[in-house]
Amino acid sequence: MKYILLLLNLFIILSCTKEDSSLTSLVKIDTSFKTQRLTSLQNGFQIDAPVPWEWKHLENLAFDNVEIQSPKNKSGLKNILSITKILSQNKSLTLEEEFNWHLSRVKKQDWKIIDAGKTGHFTYPAYFIHYTSGNNEENMSETITVLMEAEGTGSFYLLFASTPPSEKRKADLAIMLKSLQTFIIK
Repeated sequence: MKYILLLLNLFIILSCTKEDSSLTSLVKIDTSFKTQRLTSLQNGFQIDAPVPWEWKHLENLAFDNVEIQSPKNKSGLKNILSITKILSQNKSLTLEEEFNWHLSRVKKQDWKIIDAGKTGHFTYPAYFIHYTSGNNEENMSETITVLMEAEGTGSFYLLFASTPPSEKRKADLAIMLKSLQTFIIK
């Protein structure tokens, strides 16, 4: 009986300490790439993006958005990093409330959630959602959305990494995730 209780306690401890396993496995992928430091004074951040990716500020939207795109792959598709400074989409005051709202929106879509929750892989407290979208493997994109607090109540940064179908999707996601890890609020 004593051993059963010990095993049960060990199982409970291990269950409660589950770290964001999908992000952890991507961070561990060995990648090396040249970077370029991008600073957006308007959006108040800097990030080290892969070279020769291009970036542009999208000003015609109701929010500030910077998009960083890779060159086209063999299929003519691009990897995309997007950083958006938003006001709460649900009048949320906390990071966790805003994350739960975004998670509920992803769940309403016909997308497969791989992993989601709080993460310690960034400079600032953050939550993430890792999911795939598309109806079959041939046209399925894979996306990681990271949510962090910005200055001011009810303001957040939404960091987005998305890769189209390709044989090197995991390596591409690892590069984008490592780039997002360099995100610094200015």
